[in-house]
Amino acid sequence: FIHDLDHFCELVADNPRMGRSGHGYDTTLFGVVHGLNWVFFQYDDAEMRFVHIVDGRRNKPYITF
Repeated sequence: FIHDLDHFCELVADNPRMGRSGHGYDTTLFGVVHGLNWVFFQYDDAEMRFVHIVDGRRNKPYITF
């Protein structure tokens, strides 16, 4: 899982605009789906920060960031 996630994050880092902000979670972070998980991140011109990984099968109202 870690190797696959690491590779996926490299792809997202090269293409951060693939992240979505309208994902239904109570956060301003951008998110992308990876398997059953949501990977949330922030980015600007200087860097990208991966912040949170959430199991997408969990009930959204009970997820806190």
